[in-house]
Amino acid sequence: MLIHSWIMNSVYPSIAQSIIFMENAVDVWLDLKERFSQGDLVRVSE
Repeated sequence: MLIHSWIMNSVYPSIAQSIIFMENAVDVWLDLKERFSQGDLVRVSE
């Protein structure tokens, strides 16, 4: 619960609203990883 709270307080409120009901930090972390790891192909190729 401590890590879940830390993540909640570290993200923008709009993001926090989408992860607030997730049950554990692993679910939150995987959601954020999927959300933000989608690289821009142009940027990756530079």
